[in-house]
Amino acid sequence: MGIILFFEALILILNIIIPSPKRFKTSLDNQNNKKQLFLSEKSDAELRAVLKNVDAISTLNKAQLTNLILSNQKALENLKLEERKKYLTGMTNQEIRSLLKGVTGVSRLRKSELVEMVMNQDRIKKSNVQ
Repeated sequence: MGIILFFEALILILNIIIPSPKRFKTSLDNQNNKKQLFLSEKSDAELRAVLKNVDAISTLNKAQLTNLILSNQKALENLKLEERKKYLTGMTNQEIRSLLKGVTGVSRLRKSELVEMVMNQDRIKKSNVQ
């Protein structure tokens, strides 16, 4: 009988010292719910101020970064420019020069300079369209 009481007391003490995973998870859920409620009451400007000096992007994984790029129009435009530059870099100098017909002084330029000239022309054409 004494042994049973001893073990029951020991179990009770261990439950007090070591919280059950359920109680700990519920506690974390409550904290997250409070934080989410607190943040939901803030304006866009206040939320941006909270993130002002935080490098949130460095903590994202590849899938999250991909989703972020796909959901942001400016990022998609940057991606298109990068693809265009890679495509132009794969061309020969002669092919790039043919894209710059009518531009003087291209015969003495290096490939990287030719690519930049084409990219600048593309930006100018794009800004004229808009």
